[in-house]
Amino acid sequence: ATRKEFLLSFADEITHDPVPKARFAPIGSALFIGCGEYNPLSDHARDAASRRTVLFIFDVAATPQNLPCKLRSLGPCKTAGGVDDPLPDPLPDDKPYRCSIYREIAKTCPCVKGEELMHLELQLHDRNFDPAPDTAYAMVLPDGERVVGKTDSDGILHAAVRKADVTLTVTYQPSTEPAPVTINAVVFLPNEEETDRAFVQKIRNLGFGAQGGCISAMDTSLRRLADVAHVGAFDA
Repeated sequence: ATRKEFLLSFADEITHDPVPKARFAPIGSALFIGCGEYNPLSDHARDAASRRTVLFIFDVAATPQNLPCKLRSLGPCKTAGGVDDPLPDPLPDDKPYRCSIYREIAKTCPCVKGEELMHLELQLHDRNFDPAPDTAYAMVLPDGERVVGKTDSDGILHAAVRKADVTLTVTYQPSTEPAPVTINAVVFLPNEEETDRAFVQKIRNLGFGAQGGCISAMDTSLRRLADVAHVGAFDA
């Protein structure tokens, strides 16, 4: 049997009395449309929860009319004035829906927002601190989930992680190393990346201060300078 026949057979088995096709209101020239690209459930990264099927049920008199949407085309999304770029701040209804048309239709939908995620970029290095491009890695998240992937041409690991201070364990083997390398890294929220605490942790992430000595001294120095105003000018 073909894949299509299999899916139709499966749908027929679990739905003995399907909804008549005539009850589905058209969206442009189609009976369904793909809106997830511009209307995810998390605003920092794509996540599994955003890959969803949403069914809106309307009173006949309230059915949306003359929608500009077109199946398999982002053209109407961009030309109809419907997509916000960048996202509105604050988010309408606390949901990161960029399409104003979808937002208007979904404003009374009690969809549960997915766990807030953020995009992680972490450059992996060998023991000489040279980047490790196109390198396979295994990353263990705080909840024990194991994520595998490969760094890009600059040695950067890209992943979606929970929006919080998280500690990650990453194992990988650079092409220049005879054995795998394991690092423990703490990732901060975007608005905390320039804090003294984050700066000290970045030094720790590079492997310095494992015993606490030089980091403790640096920590003390940073605290002493926290309230000092720095003024001056660059020379020629």
